Amino acid sequence: MDDQALVLELARELLDRPDLTMDEDFFSAGGDSITAMHLIGRLARQTGLRLRVAQIFANPTLRDLAASVEQVRATAEQASHAS
Repeated sequence: MDDQALVLELARELLDRPDLTMDEDFFSAGGDSITAMHLIGRLARQTGLRLRVAQIFANPTLRDLAASVEQVRATAEQASHAS
């Protein structure tokens, strides 16, 4: 599953919003800081990446959050290849 699909699936589950789209704002869709922590925790467990709750606040649409996750993944992969 790609990062966009994973972010969307987890947000839909946590917010109980099966109609949620990638262009919706996580907080406008019903998310709060507690739900944001749950989302980041689940994303981190499923991807193995070190993610921060601040990423949701800086990237509140699900599309932007997925892009942020992809950027963290690319940085982590570059670091592992450099070692």
